[in-house]
Amino acid sequence: MPLSTWVYLSKYPYKSGTYIKGIYVSFFVLVFIVLEYVAVRLGSISYHNGWNLGWSLFFVIVMFVVIRIHFTKPILAILISIPFSLFLCIIFEVTLDKMK
Repeated sequence: MPLSTWVYLSKYPYKSGTYIKGIYVSFFVLVFIVLEYVAVRLGSISYHNGWNLGWSLFFVIVMFVVIRIHFTKPILAILISIPFSLFLCIIFEVTLDKMK
């Protein structure tokens, strides 16, 4: 993940408009989802507890947006990440005893 984050941020079109930035983020989301889809089809990844490719898509979209925000506004990124993480923990019934 660190290498893909570095590539994502180093080539990010900071001075471009919202449309170009959206296409850029969409490209990375598409690459990640296609790679995960291939991994699932080849049996390298299996889903459990209700997780599926749709949830992965949702997660990857949020992840790339938050990575970009974190680059310039880390506190804001944390404030976004905490409720998102809690949301996923509630949806997938992740409790503290399961984290041990």
